[in-house]
Amino acid sequence: MNELDRIIKDLSESIEDDQKYMKEEFETVRNYCIERKFKLSEDEMRTIKSIGLESWIEEWRNDYEEV
Repeated sequence: MNELDRIIKDLSESIEDDQKYMKEEFETVRNYCIERKFKLSEDEMRTIKSIGLESWIEEWRNDYEEV
């Protein structure tokens, strides 16, 4: 279990509302990627893919590089 897995697990245990959880999960993963400057391990990428957010990586990276 990588750090991102732990963060998502803690998040899922603390938020019961599905809509709120999905929004928080999205923001949490985006912020995690930004904090790591998109230098993610294969395991972290598998985690992101497993929750269906891999298609957002390029957009987030482009936004990050524009700043």
